Amino acid sequence: MKIIRTLTDICLLRAGPEDLPASPVLFRTLLALYFVVGLVVNQLQSKLHDSVLLTGIELLVMMMVVAILLHFRRLNTRYQQTISAMAGTGVLFGIVAWPLLSVIAGSEADFDVSPVVMTLLAMLMIWSLLVTAHIFRRALDIGPGQAAVITIAYTITMLIVAAMVMSGIAS
Repeated sequence: MKIIRTLTDICLLRAGPEDLPASPVLFRTLLALYFVVGLVVNQLQSKLHDSVLLTGIELLVMMMVVAILLHFRRLNTRYQQTISAMAGTGVLFGIVAWPLLSVIAGSEADFDVSPVVMTLLAMLMIWSLLVTAHIFRRALDIGPGQAAVITIAYTITMLIVAAMVMSGIAS
């Protein structure tokens, strides 16, 4: 329960990745949960094969980007905690987003989706970006502006990779 509270506090910008234990068991558990939740969420819009591929690639990109950034800043010892924070908060956001995305996936057309659902989803996405920037800021010991730029670049990278996978380029 302490881990869930810490992850919640990270989502509320009251804690950082350094507040999580550097535990290989926690690291692997949160990565596995991230994969499962990502698979469930991605299945709303994709076939199983594509969902597995997309979720796996998202996980690898996250791990590679964090490793590169921490290496560049000579903060490699923060890897497990940073990935645990990214994966753990990703799990929480995925769980919250799942019902909203289910409503969208179940609609006949884009205009059938309630503006309330779309607004809530947009707010959740913005909050997720803020949390990602917060994690980068704390893990990399950088200012909020740099963290925002890194978060935008990271998000664009993820979107490009996802688009490549979904279009069949990467498979």
